[in-house]
Amino acid sequence: MARESEARLGGDFEPFGATLRVHAVQISHIASVGEGVGLLLEPHDPKGWAWWGCFEADVEIARTPRFGTTWTELMRREDVGSWIDATGSEYLRILRAGRESYPDSLTESG
Repeated sequence: MARESEARLGGDFEPFGATLRVHAVQISHIASVGEGVGLLLEPHDPKGWAWWGCFEADVEIARTPRFGTTWTELMRREDVGSWIDATGSEYLRILRAGRESYPDSLTESG
């Protein structure tokens, strides 16, 4: 799914000097661990990138108790794909509008 999403959406970010990356994430909770997917923009010129920390998001897909073997699905595959598409579209909207339109709420919510 990650490769498909990167191939489908990745070229849209080239004019902004970035590449879309979709990657696996592990989320640690006190009594459980989760696995999910992360989405971020990787700049072509890190020194000139003015958007550090602005385009990083992740979502938990499944969780299991620590030392457990039974996973609970938190999100269906189709919903993960929809989340990736929606998040990528929001990133593009913000980049097209420019830095001054960047909503502070994105950095506050993590």
